[in-house]
Amino acid sequence: MRIVTYNVFSLRARLVPPRTLKSFLDSLESDIICLQETKLTRQELTAEIAVADGYESFFSCTRTVSKGRVRYSGVATFCRTPTAVPVAADEGFTGLLHTNRTGEIEGGKARVGCYEEVLNMENMSRQDLLQLDWEGRCLVTDHGSFGMYEDVRSRNSCDRSFTMITYVWVQNRWEGLLKNGRRVIAVGDFNISPFPIDSCHSDSNPDFDKSSIRQWFRSQLRANGGPFVDVFREIHPIREGAYTFWNQMSGSEEFNYGTRLDLIIAAGGCFHQVRSEESNSLLKAEESHHFGTCEVEDCDILLEFKRFKADSVPRRGGEKTQKLDGSDHVPVYVQLRPQPPLEQHDVPPLAARFMPEIRGRQQSIASFLQKRSCSLIMDIEAQKETKPRLSLPTATCVRKNPPKVTKFLKSQNSKQKSLHSFFMLPTTKGKENTEAANAFKLAFQDSDSETLLKPSLEQSQTFVINSPHDGGLALPEFDEGSIDASSSHMSRISRNDALPSSDSQETNAEPTDSSNTSSLKQDCTCESQNHVPEAVETVETAETNEKLSAKIEWQRIQKTMMNRVPMCSGHNEPCATYVMKKPGPNHGRKFHCCARAQGPSSNPEAKCKYFKWQNKYK
Repeated sequence: MRIVTYNVFSLRARLVPPRTLKSFLDSLESDIICLQETKLTRQELTAEIAVADGYESFFSCTRTVSKGRVRYSGVATFCRTPTAVPVAADEGFTGLLHTNRTGEIEGGKARVGCYEEVLNMENMSRQDLLQLDWEGRCLVTDHGSFGMYEDVRSRNSCDRSFTMITYVWVQNRWEGLLKNGRRVIAVGDFNISPFPIDSCHSDSNPDFDKSSIRQWFRSQLRANGGPFVDVFREIHPIREGAYTFWNQMSGSEEFNYGTRLDLIIAAGGCFHQVRSEESNSLLKAEESHHFGTCEVEDCDILLEFKRFKADSVPRRGGEKTQKLDGSDHVPVYVQLRPQPPLEQHDVPPLAARFMPEIRGRQQSIASFLQKRSCSLIMDIEAQKETKPRLSLPTATCVRKNPPKVTKFLKSQNSKQKSLHSFFMLPTTKGKENTEAANAFKLAFQDSDSETLLKPSLEQSQTFVINSPHDGGLALPEFDEGSIDASSSHMSRISRNDALPSSDSQETNAEPTDSSNTSSLKQDCTCESQNHVPEAVETVETAETNEKLSAKIEWQRIQKTMMNRVPMCSGHNEPCATYVMKKPGPNHGRKFHCCARAQGPSSNPEAKCKYFKWQNKYK
């Protein structure tokens, strides 16, 4: 059985199309996949990012929004079916997320249990424990021969006392599981580099071994009297440069300048222990027999998931490298020897496929029998009534672009305007501007050579006009190449094909002088042909001048900025500008430093030590 732990730094970011959840999980080639920092809330869980064929998934999402932090944590466990499906599963450290209204932890055999060591801690209320579980940092699954404990630690080092308390809670939960004879495999981003060999900063940090959190972790290891074994260091005790995290802001991946924060530790007895013939009880295991040594075949780092590859663009000349796909962590796997098979069992109710956000909520009988308002019923009945429709001869439009079906006017919640009102000019104080209206009508009178609408048998679009009671015109579905309303492409409508309207009947009834009509038509045509191209040319010239002036101004700004940015002393290259985010008197202050990737000081190609504040004062 193969187990992998991976800080994905947002699960949604790892599932960029065409990559799917199943293809992402299959690429890890593991039976149990533990993901940290999914950065998802329960409301954001969908089948596309939570459920995959061939896997059962379990999620613990962030429920708190303290200090404005949302979606900053979250863990998930994917178990391959049917070989690695757990017998039981818990969310959180304490089990308080599974309590009922009476305050009792429900679930029975579907829960891992062993909560007493955590719940009975002194000076800790249930509300304090519940707030920790709300952060979505822990999942516990029982796989029969061993228990999986997945955890992710916060990188916020401002409150060291609170961080230390959370580690004590974790220790108490581990002790509760081990006292009940469970074997424990704890995986995740512990945010701890246990030994100087695991960090590139150990040489420059004289207080590296004095860290209280690092001392606590070492006390849990078997070499210092604890129950756990660091599986990676047990197999690779002297390997250097074995890092799992690199600072993406400094580009330290280029020179492998990182730390080992993603750990896999194991505790408990192995299957080589001998039973006493007299008491038939387990004897104390020998020093050479341990679950972390006897049951482990291999443990290593999957560097193929590293963001920076050999063909990536390095940082040179003051420019940052291209945006790389992937997390700032890499996965770590452990290969176990064959484990005893499990009996057939049900999937724990904590599985994601049982969540209401994915499975959906069933409608209650009360909501089904709820009495609806009379106005809603009347609206539904009114929509069922059919109205008579008037159909016109089929016609097609002259298209300039390739056909492309465009859906529009599907929902007609409001009354649609009639075709007659579309061709009417705006009115003033309720009265028509008769002179402008007559000019508009005369300009579109009959013409034998040009028509706006041409009948066609191959491409026909049916126009349907609703009755006056139905609210207007129902237009057809046009292609992308619509009618061009400009004067250069405008054709005229034939009198014989004119749409029936009250205005057209009144125009036909009144005598009209043909000479006036032709003269007015010529004036309109000449005016449209002369003035429109000049206006278009003026607009295009203005846009060109505006773009040119913007380009010149931007080049001037770039040149000015380049003159203001200092050159680093180590490589004589333009520096990069950063903002101080560390709390203190210089918070928010800008500074300049070398733009190259961070690396060992002995490498001349790495980042030099140049530093300069942008302003003398904040």
